[in-house]
Amino acid sequence: VGFGVSILMVILVFGGGLLPPAPFWEGQLAYESILGMLPRITLASMIAYLVSQHHDVFAFHFWRQKTKGRFLWLRNNASTMVSQALDTGAFITIAFWGTVPAGTLTNMLLSQYVIKLVIAACDTPFCYMLVGLLRERVKQPSPIGVQAWG
Repeated sequence: VGFGVSILMVILVFGGGLLPPAPFWEGQLAYESILGMLPRITLASMIAYLVSQHHDVFAFHFWRQKTKGRFLWLRNNASTMVSQALDTGAFITIAFWGTVPAGTLTNMLLSQYVIKLVIAACDTPFCYMLVGLLRERVKQPSPIGVQAWG
């Protein structure tokens, strides 16, 4: 649904930009400047999301099997750190390549990735807390034959 709404939004904004502006409208250049990059940013967002989420799920389950269901902190952080690198790299590169100087692009990549790493590290205690709460309430066998939580 989210992808469909994003595509619809791009079509409507792009279509609105093709229409002639009202004679009294003085903001057409600002409209085109601000919303002109919307298709590119939306495409970058969709590609980054698909790539990073597929990797995150794959990596989390890969590490889950390798650790035999233990070391949740490792699975959570290892999968997230690489996935966020993919997400940040794909989004910033697709959305802004050629529109900002290379140094600015590099700063955008590094600063956003560092912020995402800090957030990922900070969510680990909450992940353990949620798993602890769910472990008490949900008793399901693991599909791969190892402990589902922990």
